[in-house]
Amino acid sequence: MSRITVVVPHDGDATSSALAESFASSPAVEEVALISRTDFDLSHFSARLKDKAGVVKGDFFSGAVVNRVVDEAASEYLLVVFPGERVDLGQRALERLISASENSGAGLIYSD
Repeated sequence: MSRITVVVPHDGDATSSALAESFASSPAVEEVALISRTDFDLSHFSARLKDKAGVVKGDFFSGAVVNRVVDEAASEYLLVVFPGERVDLGQRALERLISASENSGAGLIYSD
């Protein structure tokens, strides 16, 4: 099965860290791009997230950040979590999104 790159805003708080950790724990996730306006230390993250994480410094909605994330994505699929959004992953949610995209041939899949 294909894998996915997840883009997550990271404010250095416990909520954004927990979200990044939850994505990193999924075998469907190839990498986690953490978007932050400031530098931060990855040392407090799990080894799994450290292996999958990349930090992109800049404004989440800037063209330069978007272009960098797209250019450097290591996987065929890209999942973007917008700032301020709450995400609760159901069982095999990422795998189902990938499957829906592969089966439909859609260029964009949306889930609320």
